[in-house]
Amino acid sequence: MNFIYRTALSLLPVLGLSACFDADLAFDLSRETARMEWSMSSQLLAMAGEGKDPREGCEANGGIYTLTAEAGRCTLETRFFREDWIDQGRIVLAEGDMPLPTREDGLPLAIERSGFKTLRITLDTQEFLKDAPGMEGGEEDIPEGMKPLFMAGIAGHGLSFTFTGRSVRQTNGAVSADGRSATFFIPLSDVMEGPENRQVPPLYEAEIRY
Repeated sequence: MNFIYRTALSLLPVLGLSACFDADLAFDLSRETARMEWSMSSQLLAMAGEGKDPREGCEANGGIYTLTAEAGRCTLETRFFREDWIDQGRIVLAEGDMPLPTREDGLPLAIERSGFKTLRITLDTQEFLKDAPGMEGGEEDIPEGMKPLFMAGIAGHGLSFTFTGRSVRQTNGAVSADGRSATFFIPLSDVMEGPENRQVPPLYEAEIRY
């Protein structure tokens, strides 16, 4: 996941309108299960090779890989332990070799206990976007006059973190219709824009009872 995500971001400025990438990471705090899924357009897959086979990387970690003419998709499911999250202050999966970005990889996501059966989860988007490949000098690589079309082409695509429990006590992210899930979404457009044009808040936060 980490290699795929970073490579996708670094190639965005030069690939054009079909360079779409999505990653969805969902964590059920009550059941202690995790589901991760990424999809990458065929154009990105062709240019992100560098001798690495996305199918091999996906299946080596227990994932299911599917490939169509439009995109490649990897889905992985695993477990985690809440107490490990609380002890270490970050996401820790049961399978240590799962390719999940960590704080050291530029993912400043922190977790702490905030009450009885309640976790507070925060994502520093300023720190995340500062380190994201493709941010520095990204706009210079987009052909003159093409930025509006390019930004329209990547609209709605990005990286999302969803945390589900018994109830969301508070969040500045998106809340599901049943009130049990909070989602932090980082759109690809924010990777390409400067701080003054970003859609995301400086800090995503949520308190969720499990």
